[in-house]
Amino acid sequence: MSQPTGANYNINIPMPVGCNDGAYQYAARTVIGPAPEAFAPELILVASGFDPNAMDPLARQLVTTRGFITPTRDGDGGRGPLSGRRLVLVHDGGYSPVYVPFCGLATIETLAGMHVLDDGILPVVGGMGGHDLEPHQKALADPERHQRATGTAGASRRWA
Repeated sequence: MSQPTGANYNINIPMPVGCNDGAYQYAARTVIGPAPEAFAPELILVASGFDPNAMDPLARQLVTTRGFITPTRDGDGGRGPLSGRRLVLVHDGGYSPVYVPFCGLATIETLAGMHVLDDGILPVVGGMGGHDLEPHQKALADPERHQRATGTAGASRRWA
């Protein structure tokens, strides 16, 4: 049976409880980063959720604005988030009314190449510790593991 057009062209990386800036930055650099070249998309659609922010009451993650800025800036291998491609970000979550606005603004500032407002909460959440990539987080975001788990190992354009 043939695959429908567009099948297996999405990336979803399950991140365990406690993942931090380092884990999200690693996943962005190693799994998400190569995707635009592998997929050659006409449009990149991002479900831009801020659930993993360090102040979210539900997600139990430790991501700060720095954790969102780096994948936004370097998510396609450091060539810049647009790289001549169309990019659509759709806000899809985040339940901290205090910190989500800072995370969203930092993402927009990064895309626009400008700075408007400092993250006044970063000294608090950044000072919590635990923001470096841990070995178990690296193993879960490993690109080869991701490709094997999704049946896309060896595929140049299929990264489910």
